[in-house]
Amino acid sequence: MERQIPISELTKDQLQILYDRMEQELEHLRNSLRTLNMAVSRLQRSLHCLDSLSNKSEGSQVMVPLTSSLYVPGSLKDTKSVLVDIGTGYYVKSSLEKAEDYLKRRLSSVKKEVEKLQQLLSTKQEQHEYVSVALREKLVQTTS
Repeated sequence: MERQIPISELTKDQLQILYDRMEQELEHLRNSLRTLNMAVSRLQRSLHCLDSLSNKSEGSQVMVPLTSSLYVPGSLKDTKSVLVDIGTGYYVKSSLEKAEDYLKRRLSSVKKEVEKLQQLLSTKQEQHEYVSVALREKLVQTTS
C-alpha cells in the first residue's frame, strides 16, 4: 500500500526531483497529444479523400502521391474499392462504404482518446503548478 506524504513535508531536493519528473511526464503527455492530433488530422484527410473519390469515375485523372511531397499523374482504374491502412503496415481492400465506416469509427475512437488525454494533461499541469509553488516557497525559506 502506498503511503502519501504531504508535499509540505518534502525537502527542497525531493521537491526538485518531483518537479523534474512531473516536467518529463508533462512533456511525454504533450507529445502523445500531438501524435493523436496528427492521427485525427490524417483520418479527416482520408475521409475527405474518400468523399472526393466517390464523385470520380473510372479513368479520371488524379495526382498519385509517391512521397509526402512528390506526386505523379495517374488515372483511376477502380472507383468502387480502396486500400485502407489498418495499422502496422497492413492494408485491407474495402468498398468505399466500409472504408468510410471504418475511418469514422477510428476517428471517433481517437477523438475520445484526445479528450481523455487533454483532461489528464490539465490535471497534471495543475499538480505541476502546485509542486512548483511549493518548491519556490522552500527555496525562499532556505535563502532566508
